[in-house]
Amino acid sequence: GQVEYARDRISISQVYKAKAVDFSTSSIDFDGAVEVEGDVGEGFEVKAAGSIAISGFVEAAPLAAGANLSVSKGVIGRNKSTVRCERDLDTGFLRELELRCAGQVISSGELMRVDAVVGGDVTASGFRLVGGEWKVAGSLYVAELGSDSEVATVVSVGEDVELEQELDALVARRAELS
Repeated sequence: GQVEYARDRISISQVYKAKAVDFSTSSIDFDGAVEVEGDVGEGFEVKAAGSIAISGFVEAAPLAAGANLSVSKGVIGRNKSTVRCERDLDTGFLRELELRCAGQVISSGELMRVDAVVGGDVTASGFRLVGGEWKVAGSLYVAELGSDSEVATVVSVGEDVELEQELDALVARRAELS
């Protein structure tokens, strides 16, 4: 099993291990942690109730982790992928995808054309963030923001999306009662 410490609790999850996610394994939906030694191929999906650790690349494949998510090389979404994690994301790079991360995002590469909602900080020190729309509840640390090539980059920092939605619902409710 895999030992995890989060929210002042220690838990042990079962671990599903795969060499790759492709035609040899098909998609993975597991009630525990998932470890992939290689790549996740286009059109396949990885879902886990616990953490997901991928040693290779992810190519146009949806990912959903109930805890932390780690993709060593990076994710190429081709505008077909949604990446979701309930805790932190550690990745090589992110390109052309939708991201929902409750915790922090740490990237050792560039962040390009991503539509993201992040509950913590985003760190890509030494790299650039270009294109897409980023709503970040914490801080943003990047070497370069935006591009001269007219790629739209929209960033909101210090914005808690869940609180904003809750506020909008309360305002609408107040209007109904008035």
